[in-house]
Amino acid sequence: MRGQDVQTPLRHRPSRFKVGDRVRVNDDAPKYRGRIGTVTNAYQLPEADPQRDFYRYVVVFIDDGADAVYYDFELEMDS
Repeated sequence: MRGQDVQTPLRHRPSRFKVGDRVRVNDDAPKYRGRIGTVTNAYQLPEADPQRDFYRYVVVFIDDGADAVYYDFELEMDS
């Protein structure tokens, strides 16, 4: 195997949030920061960039029923 670049396959980390979880937006945009909603869909992204989160989440906001899509790092569990 000399001269070959052997890489260990990336392991997918599990989805941090599940459908039905109540979450709070911690995004830097003041318009959305602190809003509370429910995760209605979670989907896995292709492995194009291993540095990025593998999941996106659709959140429906409790106060007005609007929805938006977020990365893992933009959300936290609402306590």
